[in-house]
Amino acid sequence: MLSDKKIFNISDVMPTGKLEDLGIENFKNRQTWLQERTEKVKDLYKIDSIDDAFRDLAFSLIFDININDIDAEEIVDARQDKQIDIIHIDQNQGETEKRATIHILQVKNESGFKSNVIIQIKNGLEWIFSRRKEEYERLENRQFVNKIVEIRDLQQNVLLNKISLIVYYITKGNSKDLSAEYLQEKRAIEKIYTNFGYENFEFREIGAFELFDYKLLSEESKRKIDYKLPVFYDVNKGSVIDYSTGETKAMICTTTGKNLALLASESPRDAIFDRNIRNFYGFEKKPVNQEIFDTCTQNGSSLFWFLNNGITMVCEHFDFNRDPDNPIVDLQNVQIVNGCQTAVTLREALEQEKLKNNVSVLLRIYETKNHSLTNRITLTTNNQNQIGGRDLKANDATQSNIQTMMLDRFGYYYEHKNRQYSDLSPDNKLKIIPNLKAGQAYLAIVLKKPSTAKGFLFKIWDEYYDEIFKKASVEDLLLAYMIHNYCNNKSKQLKKIKGLAEIDKEIATYGSYHIARVMGFLMTDDKWGHKDPSKLKSIIQSSESDPNYFEQYYKPAFEIIKGIRMHDYDENKQTISYYFKTESMHGAIERILHTPSTKVSPSNPDDSSSLFDEF
Repeated sequence: MLSDKKIFNISDVMPTGKLEDLGIENFKNRQTWLQERTEKVKDLYKIDSIDDAFRDLAFSLIFDININDIDAEEIVDARQDKQIDIIHIDQNQGETEKRATIHILQVKNESGFKSNVIIQIKNGLEWIFSRRKEEYERLENRQFVNKIVEIRDLQQNVLLNKISLIVYYITKGNSKDLSAEYLQEKRAIEKIYTNFGYENFEFREIGAFELFDYKLLSEESKRKIDYKLPVFYDVNKGSVIDYSTGETKAMICTTTGKNLALLASESPRDAIFDRNIRNFYGFEKKPVNQEIFDTCTQNGSSLFWFLNNGITMVCEHFDFNRDPDNPIVDLQNVQIVNGCQTAVTLREALEQEKLKNNVSVLLRIYETKNHSLTNRITLTTNNQNQIGGRDLKANDATQSNIQTMMLDRFGYYYEHKNRQYSDLSPDNKLKIIPNLKAGQAYLAIVLKKPSTAKGFLFKIWDEYYDEIFKKASVEDLLLAYMIHNYCNNKSKQLKKIKGLAEIDKEIATYGSYHIARVMGFLMTDDKWGHKDPSKLKSIIQSSESDPNYFEQYYKPAFEIIKGIRMHDYDENKQTISYYFKTESMHGAIERILHTPSTKVSPSNPDDSSSLFDEF
């Protein structure tokens, strides 16, 4: 499941008015970009239709994830979907209270917003929230039915006033150019669900402008820097000056050259200077930079504070901890807007191990919410993502080590910060390994907990963090990810096969982590870690050279999970999606895999049927 986050409402910063007010050429440019990107997504990810490609692209932009990481079970787009394409549910795992957000998406690869589609969406919402069980259970679209049941169960387990409902109507059109009939139908939906009892209800039109702005926002937000900067503070010497006026406040203080160099070294490299009007000029083009370097690395470095103009920073917010033993300025979304030459030169001196310890620098720090500074501050202010476990672990040395080793050994980009590699070429993006998905796959396959991996995402960053990331080899994480990624893509393919039994579609969709667990066992006999790294490396190489390599393991693994499902599942007790989240699945799989009298061969998937004689 996706991590919970506040989805940015682009309309908060978009101008109102007709298409001509927004700029007809700008609008056409964005539509063209969407069309070209959609075609690339279709080709790159081998998606069957251009409509499906646009659906997946829109979903990935709004929720800021990679195309490959869209969960198949969330796509209900099929026959009798009642004009609902995607249902995504975020559940808060807090200890004090349960909260949830239900996201319902209708995506049309069209150039406008139509009132008749609004009527159809209204009908789809009625099926989800109002129709009786004996009615919706007769629908042919079982995945849609399962999501209806999941939402109904959610409303029984979480207080209604703790649930938010957001409905999206997405096209390539102009969301500010809506007909009177359209607005009338929209108001009818808002009247129903605003008074339904939810904590919050929103109906959002997402068009070409908004989808493009989601792209920009994603690129900018990944470069946001929050930082705790140590400074000098002596209450007896007046070492800090505070000043405020209106909505702007400022402080003047001093920090060490090393502290400033470390701030300038924050990842992404040079993101701290995004708002600076000048890049670093180097030493040959700008002799003064050589003078700065000499001053901070040679005799006389103690005079640096007096000889340098200092640094000017702008931030969204700062707090100053006046503890004399630990004086720190906590900076949120900070930018160095003047002093790039100084900051980079200090960084160069530190990296060359020549920076003197007695170098100090004058700082001017401004906090402002003035929207005229740049559109970037406006966008970031209106899109404060919830800080989750993954964010807190992003700078952990363990994550950086995995990143370095995975790239060096295998040429894959281990992503430990959200959208860290969004600037890669399309081909290289296929080699991105998100640590979230790798952790889920490792938990399911190597730690033998597929139900936990599927249903309790937060545990990856909590109780299982050390066991996953500090004990796993790079080969473990990469192969586990590749196995489950294959299973997830396979489920998307099987869903579209006409005539395929509904039980097979359910197993492929909801049991992908469980199938992956069995595949991992069949491939490695659970010799993970450092027991047989050469074998894991060989499997990785084989899968790279043969796109169908995993198929020989997928078929018997699928049959094993299907056998368990047919033996154990009682549809009167639980929904299929919840069934695959139960702990009982762990034990059933392990009993089958470790039955001494049976052995499954990947080349002979029919062998798996005998496993259930004793089960």
